[in-house]
Amino acid sequence: MKTTVAIPHNNYPDRVREAAEEQLENLSAVGREVHSLTATLSQQKNEHRVEIVAEAKHHQTLVADGAGLVIEEALVIAADRMRSQLRKLHDKVLDRRHGKA
Repeated sequence: MKTTVAIPHNNYPDRVREAAEEQLENLSAVGREVHSLTATLSQQKNEHRVEIVAEAKHHQTLVADGAGLVIEEALVIAADRMRSQLRKLHDKVLDRRHGKA
């Protein structure tokens, strides 16, 4: 699975990039149907934002975003939202495979 962390126009410390990469790795374990995960970190005025985009099988795109006063908080919020979407997608795929749709 391809994972990418993009930080346009900002200078975050290396620990933030490492934390984002770790979150994406954790998400990749949940989303078996996903081809790629991309996290975009940005700062808008006094707020940090994280957007995570997952490209799944059958041209499905999942998007989760998080915002907070600290970048780590925004990252955790976005990762939790994406994890929820990936679980829902995984359950839907399992239900279709087992004829529960």
